[in-house]
Amino acid sequence: MDLNQQSEEDKGGLSCLVWIVAFVVVIVLIVILFRYWDKKDEENYQKYVEMTGKGDSCLRNSNLADAVRYYTEAFEAKEVDTLAVVLMNCELASGNVDAGLKWLDKYADMTFNSDFVELRRSMAMFAKDLDTTKFQSDLDA
Repeated sequence: MDLNQQSEEDKGGLSCLVWIVAFVVVIVLIVILFRYWDKKDEENYQKYVEMTGKGDSCLRNSNLADAVRYYTEAFEAKEVDTLAVVLMNCELASGNVDAGLKWLDKYADMTFNSDFVELRRSMAMFAKDLDTTKFQSDLDA
């Protein structure tokens, strides 16, 4: 075996080793990212549970402003469709029809545009405008 042939074999082995090391590094980075995302998801879930509990407590005490604040923080941590409905109901009960409609739109985006969504939209618009003719036509439709 001459020197050139041995040098070519060394280069081939070195190239293979570089690919193996690069592959292992990529796998390790992916594992680290997954662990980070899992930890972040767990933190968000814990914040969601805590803020929802505080919002429920405020709602039981008829403190709608604080309930909306806590529920909004919970929604920012974990977007849940039922929480959007609760926020919509709280805003409508507070008289904030536009904010309630915003939460209704978020609910519709997260699920689908159903009869529930259209009925709630019609009821909210009636509460805002007090237009019985438009409300009746919406109900007929």
